Amino acid sequence: AAQALGAGALLVNPYNVAEVARAIDESLNMPASEREERFEYLDKHIHGHTAQEWAEQYVGSLRHARQTSSYDAGPFSELSLAATLPVQQVVASYKACERSAGQRLLIFGLLGTLIDYESFASLQPPPQWVRRNLAALAASPHNTLVVLSGRERALLNEWLGDLPIWLVAENGLWIRPPPGWESGGGGGG
Repeated sequence: AAQALGAGALLVNPYNVAEVARAIDESLNMPASEREERFEYLDKHIHGHTAQEWAEQYVGSLRHARQTSSYDAGPFSELSLAATLPVQQVVASYKACERSAGQRLLIFGLLGTLIDYESFASLQPPPQWVRRNLAALAASPHNTLVVLSGRERALLNEWLGDLPIWLVAENGLWIRPPPGWESGGGGGG
């Protein structure tokens, strides 16, 4: 996303302290005319590249890829407006994966999928039945589970850190593999 802002942004690696310090110094000592020019560029870019435009381009790219590919996407092969999830086809595809010794990547968003907005806003952890279901799914050697969240890593780790699943917090800034993953001890993928 930052690269899309191009000439208007000072791009840094947030983990490189010297680079961040240099960029802060550069921005504080930047001539006012350059700051204004950069601001105008960024403002024009942001207002000209909306989330709606991005979504339309993304779905268009997916449609194009589907039309030019022989890949069988199963029950998800037809990209169209939102439709009811074909539960029977999804379940059949899920079970077929086990029979063929295949692998499944299951990605869940925290908000709206694992917990509702009211619970999320009041910082209530996912219910025990959600945790049990995640643990049961993660127990299968065919499954790799990922839970995504925009919330901070400490909260996601507190709520789900003991489960053998991948955690992605802070909108992808922090990624934690399942415990034991680095040593090849399994743990969901």
